[in-house]
Amino acid sequence: MPFSPEELEIYLTKNFMNAQVINNIEHVNNELELPSHPVENKEESFTERDTNVIFKYLENDSLSLDIQYQRDYLKQYNICLCMYNIDQSKRLPFIQYFLDLQNETYEFPSTQLNMKPFIDIYENKNRLLPSNDDEDDNDTGVDDEFIGQISTFFTSITNEKLDIETMYKGFLEDEKDNIFVFIEIPNVSYANQSNMNTVLMDEILNVQSVMDIPISPKTIELFKLYPFLQQLNTEGFNVQFPKIGYICETTQEGYVNLFKNDTDDVLLIPPTIDHQVYDNIYIFSAIPLAVSKNNNIRRFACFVENIDDNEEPDNGDDEPDNISFHENDIQFYGIYELDLFKEI
Repeated sequence: MPFSPEELEIYLTKNFMNAQVINNIEHVNNELELPSHPVENKEESFTERDTNVIFKYLENDSLSLDIQYQRDYLKQYNICLCMYNIDQSKRLPFIQYFLDLQNETYEFPSTQLNMKPFIDIYENKNRLLPSNDDEDDNDTGVDDEFIGQISTFFTSITNEKLDIETMYKGFLEDEKDNIFVFIEIPNVSYANQSNMNTVLMDEILNVQSVMDIPISPKTIELFKLYPFLQQLNTEGFNVQFPKIGYICETTQEGYVNLFKNDTDDVLLIPPTIDHQVYDNIYIFSAIPLAVSKNNNIRRFACFVENIDDNEEPDNGDDEPDNISFHENDIQFYGIYELDLFKEI
């Protein structure tokens, strides 16, 4: 039976917003389990609640693993490497993909698939009169060649070895002979190229740009064509993905965004703002407030509920975790809890 909006909010709050997070996708060593981030609740404290939540993404039946199916080896195919990481360091997990900046556009790193080895395997298969065992050997040869080219390309980008058993999830194709290969990387350091950037689902689907640099239409179309790429889920429920935000501080001129410099990589103590209406709060602009130095601006994944501007969500007697408001035609998010935003 489907939940009403009110029942769903209660269910998510009690079971997901204050529970331990476990990713069911196996990583390089063992399944990753992180401790919970307790949140004060006036009606009930969940600090000792023994609840484990399993989040799922890209189940085995959602991607293809058969590279030979109806394959025309005379075509030229492109490999698009779709590397992603599931960040579980905050109250809710979120997906971040890695896009490469090429020709003033963010897109998946790509290369042409070398078709000659596949043609050789196909010709050898048809030159002989194989037994069933021989056919299996030839089929394995095609799979091995495909995986080998993926692994080589992955290493050229990350300087790391691809663990096929734990990291390779499968692929999707579009009508323009692009093969999108999905690889879960255990941490963001794998994408070590200076042109690579972590990108949120909100930036791909809604903003369609990263710091005012456009995301390629091919990338956007992929996620719109396959909605299951957009969401983590648990028990049949989609988990809200965060919005992109740019943390603010105040000056005499008003709100300004914070930028990285040569000496710090992570903002250890995010600034709060003593707002005249919302009290002491972390404030983020939905867009960059300055056009210069955008590549050094501090970007954040912000878990902001879909609430009306200037209206606090109806959580009974609970205080809201976040708010949304407009000033000077710019949307801002206000967040009260540290575990509801993460610098990316």
